[in-house]
Amino acid sequence: MDPIILRRALTVAGAAAAVLLCFHSCISSSYEIGGNLIPTELKYDTYTAEFPLEEIRVDFPDSLSGYSSTRITIGAVRDEIFGLTTRGCAISLVPMSDTLDFGKDPKVKKFHFSAARDTASVADHSQDNILQNINVYELSKPLDFNDGNLNNVVEHSKERITARTPVYDGTDSLSFDFSAEFAKKYLTITQDDLKDLDTYTKKFPGIYIDTDEPLGIGGRINMFSLQLGLNMEYYQITGDYATLTFNAEYDGERKDTSFYFYYCPDKMYDLDSLIGTISSSTDRLPQYCFNVTGHSTRPQAGKTADVIPVEGGGGLKPVISATEIKTLLENEISRHTDQPRKAIINRASIVLPFEFPDDYQQMFRFPTYLNPTVRVRYDSGYVGYGSLTDVTSSYEDPGSLNRSLCQYAPDVTYHTQKILELSDLSKIENYDIWLLVMARELERYKISGASSSSSSYYQQLAYANYYNSLYGGYGYGSYGYGSGSYLNNYYYMAMLASAYSSSSSSSSKTYSTLMDKDRYYCAFLNGAGSERRPTLKIVYSVPRSITK
Repeated sequence: MDPIILRRALTVAGAAAAVLLCFHSCISSSYEIGGNLIPTELKYDTYTAEFPLEEIRVDFPDSLSGYSSTRITIGAVRDEIFGLTTRGCAISLVPMSDTLDFGKDPKVKKFHFSAARDTASVADHSQDNILQNINVYELSKPLDFNDGNLNNVVEHSKERITARTPVYDGTDSLSFDFSAEFAKKYLTITQDDLKDLDTYTKKFPGIYIDTDEPLGIGGRINMFSLQLGLNMEYYQITGDYATLTFNAEYDGERKDTSFYFYYCPDKMYDLDSLIGTISSSTDRLPQYCFNVTGHSTRPQAGKTADVIPVEGGGGLKPVISATEIKTLLENEISRHTDQPRKAIINRASIVLPFEFPDDYQQMFRFPTYLNPTVRVRYDSGYVGYGSLTDVTSSYEDPGSLNRSLCQYAPDVTYHTQKILELSDLSKIENYDIWLLVMARELERYKISGASSSSSSYYQQLAYANYYNSLYGGYGYGSYGYGSGSYLNNYYYMAMLASAYSSSSSSSSKTYSTLMDKDRYYCAFLNGAGSERRPTLKIVYSVPRSITK
């Protein structure tokens, strides 16, 4: 190419590039276009804030129900920190048949009790298989389904009612024989005794089971299945019942006969008809034993300083002051508006840091979840607990143990909004946040299934239903945990979610996140006096129409 032509081409290209660069440099972006068409009340300024929490106390959830539809819990653990922790269980023994014929001159051969092993809990794994004496006593009065405080004292006789002292090593089912004297009492059951549960339990209130206290440091808490074992394929009873075997005269001939007893129904049932209503292996019979807990840490209740202790059972639990949260929120939001109650809480978390133990193996003492709940006392005397996070949602942290960050950070967004909006402060203590222990429990094997998407959809419907009930009236509805009735022993949200998703994932195991009042826990969180102290983290928005 001619050099002159080449120079002209380069000159033209350069000029074109200059023109393009000029045009590019003149282009500007405006993110305000159309902004004047948006009503001012729909415009928001968003802020973040984090506050240290000073008013954290530990207290005993005395009104938490001890009734359980799943497991019998017995045992004792002693450690250098929390002292003695105990578990005991009250159980009624009710005939499976509504008609009993003991013949003439019945003679006891054996009255045997059995319950399948569930799991065990220890403070130190060296105690996994220690030998424990099992103590069995007769109850002094029937179970009261309207008074279920798990820290109650259960009245019982002082003499053992077993043929010998059972010894348990933590590896097998709970199995023992009652004494002949105790068994003879059950040979006196009449048809009139079986007309209703109240009549029956006044005469045969049941039994109380616990273990010897450890002499030194150590011990174990044992859990066993309460539910009557059923094979739904063949409609067979497979375990978890008591057998009364005796010899009596029938039509002039002596015969060996057995009657079976199941544990803790809430009323008298035609058991055959009741079992016939069960549609899957995940269904439960209406059986409710009463697990009672004992703790020697009661003097430690009160405001915390450098550390926040956390126990299992009915022991010490952290409580966050709603009054402090409301004060912090209003002081912060008032920097931007004179109407702080109209602000929107987009996100709120309580961050509870802890120090990782020197021995990493001791992390098993920390709860899997510290779930935020509220305790409400009603004028009627009813007391209930309700969870504040959706355990089925991947968008809300229910208080999961975070080993990487060494913290729990439960989501309390909606509840924080309610605290901010609260105008009647006479019952603000109902909004205090109680952090209760939850665990992911393996329940049963599922058999057939719906799609995971439909399962998730129904779980969200369940949670919406739960929350609408939780914030009914002046504060909270009657769902959750509580001592007003044995039915309040159950985590209502988890029940709904489990019911809606009970057929999900073919041939898989059933897991539910449920309150854990059985196991031993020994954890310490950082208190207000620590370098990494508890905080409330929020993201909030203020309408521009009310901005200062």
